[in-house]
Amino acid sequence: MASYQLSPEQVAELRKVHKRTRDSAVADRIKAVVLLSQGWESSKVAEALLIDERTVRQYFYTFKRLGLDGLLFNSYHGRESRLNSEMQAELTQYLNEVAPATAKEVVVFVEEKYNVSYSVSGMTKLLRRLNFVYKKTKSVPSKSDEQAQREFVREYRVLREKSKPSEPILFMDGCHPVHNNRTRAINYAWIQKGSEKRIKANTGRQRLNINGVIDIETHQVQVVFSQCINAQSTIELFKKIESFYPDATRITIIADNARYYRSRLVTDFLKTSRIQILFLPPYSPNLNLIERLWRFMKKKVLSNRYYETFSMFRNACENFFGNLNSFSKELATLFAENFQIIPQTT
Repeated sequence: MASYQLSPEQVAELRKVHKRTRDSAVADRIKAVVLLSQGWESSKVAEALLIDERTVRQYFYTFKRLGLDGLLFNSYHGRESRLNSEMQAELTQYLNEVAPATAKEVVVFVEEKYNVSYSVSGMTKLLRRLNFVYKKTKSVPSKSDEQAQREFVREYRVLREKSKPSEPILFMDGCHPVHNNRTRAINYAWIQKGSEKRIKANTGRQRLNINGVIDIETHQVQVVFSQCINAQSTIELFKKIESFYPDATRITIIADNARYYRSRLVTDFLKTSRIQILFLPPYSPNLNLIERLWRFMKKKVLSNRYYETFSMFRNACENFFGNLNSFSKELATLFAENFQIIPQTT
């Protein structure tokens, strides 16, 4: 009697791919192999799957000889050879290290390294089976310090726990939205099939300079629009904050290391102010929660929008901050204190 034994790891891998696949033919091949390994007779498996008994056995032997990729392609009758499990592991490591921009690049790499030919569509399918997806990369600061970020988060948690109701904690940063629509940056929308959504574009490059703070507990925002963000506009913002919190005994503002926040003018102002600045670790914009507000504002005000004049553009931004209460539910989700740590990279 033939032996159809598989290791627990092999069965687990097959089950994982079966759960993920949408191809019924692929699913049947996997089921045939798994059921044989679980002690089913080949005739019973064939009856259950409505296929030939010889085909059932062939699926199993193909898997044993060529691995998962061979099983998935066992009905292919072309000249292309396939990658075994060891080659797939090496390819996975390469993909994680290099992050190729196109499937064509992977086709070239595989052909040069293994002398194995793939079409672009065939390589795309293989990449998906290896659990890779095509999506945008993320830009992160190259000099970020993971340990410093974690220490800041611990310090923040302690500060939050010890702070009294009369000691608000705010996040501060500047934003510079440009008078131009963002269709190039965010070009997705629900558009009726067969039609196009055309949005006018401005050719100017005028921009606003907004310095602001947010209290993520109350979602209160204070902003200052100015010609530029510098020590003077920062002090103007600080005075506005002190007026908004007249009964606060201490106001902690979390900010990045911009030079104007550390300038002599600002330092001298803080000597007699209730405001204290807690500086973020260098190269850690991911820890400044007001960044989420700026992204949210751009989504609501700028994405796929057109403003005929710079004045209209400025009014739209000012109206956004004047009507933040209408976004209360979205802001509650947006400002959960779940800090993202950028891991150390080499």
